[in-house]
Amino acid sequence: MKKLFFLTISMVFAVAMFAADAVDVIITSDAKKIDAKILEVSKTEIKYKEADNLEGPTFIMETSEINSIIYASGKVAVFDHEPQAAPASYNAAGAKNNKAANENAAPEKKNVYQGYFAFTGTFGKLDLGWYGGSVARGGIEMLSTYGCRFNKYAFLGGGFGLTTDMYDGYYGFAGALSIPVYADIRGYAPTNVEGLYPHLGISIGPKFDFFQWNGENLNAGFDVFAYFRLYGGLDYKRFSFGLGYELWANADSKVHMGFISLGVRLGKNIY
Repeated sequence: MKKLFFLTISMVFAVAMFAADAVDVIITSDAKKIDAKILEVSKTEIKYKEADNLEGPTFIMETSEINSIIYASGKVAVFDHEPQAAPASYNAAGAKNNKAANENAAPEKKNVYQGYFAFTGTFGKLDLGWYGGSVARGGIEMLSTYGCRFNKYAFLGGGFGLTTDMYDGYYGFAGALSIPVYADIRGYAPTNVEGLYPHLGISIGPKFDFFQWNGENLNAGFDVFAYFRLYGGLDYKRFSFGLGYELWANADSKVHMGFISLGVRLGKNIY
């Protein structure tokens, strides 16, 4: 009986000694081994004590520095490190530095197809050419422009519209309907305000008069004018505001018009 008792005590003591000697092993990313007692493991770091100094300080190591952990129980934890985006900064200085870095980075080249639809009010005068004299003239335009935004500085495209203009003719109230067809180029000046772009542009092409009235008669006649627009304005998000100068000219007359426009952008603006 005594022998059985002493044998049991010896086995318990041996198991306790083995457990006391058992340690966790940390394998680092550069293949170093650290005998340790793991206290805590999170997604970003582990806390441990050195195996030969369990009463000593607690150490912290980032999981990005660890290849694997072999626990005393025989279980193995492997840390699979995937590429991650740079962490966002949560302080004002960091945010400023990140913004500066993004602005200084080489911009990705992208072409964006977009368009503009605008209502324009025109006002000016008609020079009667060899007839002599001039008359006040005004009207409304609806213009639709489509093209490609090559970068945050330049847009190239073309469009068409519907123009109505009115004036006081020899026989009374007169006017015309016409369709301008034009090429359009526009330059932008980026600002520090998101979505705000001052711009300057030029449109040029023919304008076809197809319906006229002179105060007494309706006339479905046809006439062609040279059509030129010089304009400037502001784009803010999806809205576009502008003003400028228009010239309609042919061999018989010239029309000088100022205009104010309000429009919307069609399509995305990634810039």
